[in-house]
Amino acid sequence: MLKKISSTLMLSLSLFLTSNLSYAASTSPSYIKNLPNEKNWLAHAKVLEKYWLMPEAYGIPIGKFPTWRCNNGSLRNKKKCPDEVKEPPFLPFAKYDYVRMISRQTFGYGALFNLTGNAELLRLHLAGVEFLLDYARDPEGGFYGTFNGDDTSYPERLARTPQDLAYALIGLAMNAYLTNNPQVIKVITDTQKYIYKTYYDDKKNLLRWVLKDSDVDKTNQLELVAQLDQLNAYLLLTWRLLPPKERNAWSHVITQTISMMNDNFYDKKSNKYYGCIHERSCFDEYLGRHSDYGHRVKSFWMVFLAACGLGDRNLINFGKEGILQTLHLASTKNQTEWFGSINKEPASWWIGAELDQAALTLTLNKQYVMPNTLFPWINSRVDTKYGELNDGLKTHLWRSAFHSTEHALVGYIASQGIRAIDCKRSSGCLRDNQVDLYFAPSIGLENVIYTPYLFSGTVKKAQITDNEYGVIKVTFEKIGIPKPVIETTSYKVGAID
Repeated sequence: MLKKISSTLMLSLSLFLTSNLSYAASTSPSYIKNLPNEKNWLAHAKVLEKYWLMPEAYGIPIGKFPTWRCNNGSLRNKKKCPDEVKEPPFLPFAKYDYVRMISRQTFGYGALFNLTGNAELLRLHLAGVEFLLDYARDPEGGFYGTFNGDDTSYPERLARTPQDLAYALIGLAMNAYLTNNPQVIKVITDTQKYIYKTYYDDKKNLLRWVLKDSDVDKTNQLELVAQLDQLNAYLLLTWRLLPPKERNAWSHVITQTISMMNDNFYDKKSNKYYGCIHERSCFDEYLGRHSDYGHRVKSFWMVFLAACGLGDRNLINFGKEGILQTLHLASTKNQTEWFGSINKEPASWWIGAELDQAALTLTLNKQYVMPNTLFPWINSRVDTKYGELNDGLKTHLWRSAFHSTEHALVGYIASQGIRAIDCKRSSGCLRDNQVDLYFAPSIGLENVIYTPYLFSGTVKKAQITDNEYGVIKVTFEKIGIPKPVIETTSYKVGAID
């Protein structure tokens, strides 16, 4: 059950929200200049994709995407990269290709295809899906954790985490969104049932971390991300694609997952989520595990999006106010970047992405004023020579294409939607502020469900643009926050113009 925020904090948040809404209403046209336009976002996607379209990214076989590459795109090959002065501490792990990272790269190809319609990105996305389905699934349940060549024994099945299993599905969830493939959707739903059946602790009302100790994870750990990343990786993106009867059951899983987060990890006094709760260090405001603004805002963003789909007004307000307070704390004086945590360090690539995405969502809903963090991101944070973002290592055991490409996709959709809200019909700008996304349905075109990623939108037109790959260009308008899932409908597709 959702815990209530204290009356003092509610008053503080209410005052902050009221002032922010007033500011948004009075200056609405002025922050449009902080939003990159369609041309800007597509150019940014082209920079990102350079790193992922290098042959070194493809893997052997294609689809077994390598976890470890250098910033110039070359394979690490279990050694330090040319620009590294000394061997990095994670080098012993460089013998492993992580399934979660194969899946995240699969997601990235799908997100970039969704933006650009580039058939080569679709081909690589489908290769990743095929590898995950054919080689990464464990016949005993779920997915393997790593590959060391062909060896999938590490970690053993009960030492895998529900977070890893969730992220094994993130590439498949992107595929379900792009294709509506019922076989892929079934793998996702079967794996969800396996995760919750295997890890759910009914006494604590949460998903346990591991069921057997390993060299890196222990059975006593109680981790926020075990619950949170079920929402983030697949629950929300797959939700609207399920048959109506299954959507109700999925809605229950989503509600239950939020309950796990709020009953165990949410602190009403500070209005934040603890990253873990099994030891004293978890509650350290400055050094606690996952106490950064990235995990904090992502938790509230996921709750907000889920609440919109559930039509739960109280939960919507709870998520919204949590986002607003986190954005307020993370805001810097220059308004061109974010703080990463209470320690006031600059936000890393992934934390900045999460803060931008939540800020864009509330700006789209006229509940926030988007600061000027997007143009510095797409202009200064990228590697124009080799592609991707310039912020430390571009790939490692926890970094691949997911955050950068999701940021580009959310940035494009939300920016266009925000601009359209403030567009005057008489100015002729409406056409420029629609959203064009690309899909590749694997089922009858009359039954396809199209959405602009995690947002809502009205389909104005859907046209076949590539017969060989079955690519459909869908034009959305009236972009907004998610609507209740019961309102999801399919759309009929036309032929090539």
